[in-house]
Amino acid sequence: MDYLITNQNSYQNIIFTNFYGQPYIYYLFYSKYSPSKYQSQAFLTESISGDTGQINQIDNIRFDSPNFNSIKETPNTLAIFSYDEILRQGIEINNISTFYAYQTN
Repeated sequence: MDYLITNQNSYQNIIFTNFYGQPYIYYLFYSKYSPSKYQSQAFLTESISGDTGQINQIDNIRFDSPNFNSIKETPNTLAIFSYDEILRQGIEINNISTFYAYQTN
């Protein structure tokens, strides 16, 4: 999360895995995101688990399952994967940094 917050403005596109639930909550908390700014763009969509709903995007961060084959050719993109997604997509880990992020130039 520290890397994402510090470098968010360096990327045009950011895809943050939603594999473990609703990661936008962690982003809001650790970035000390303004509640009024959040509320102005918070559009909850129904979640599969039937809980409070999910947020699909905040600023330039999309909360979704990144697809390695679609994003590896997309310039100026940061994708943050879960370990399970890396295994399922057959991504070679030696090309990924230790926190499971993939950056395109």
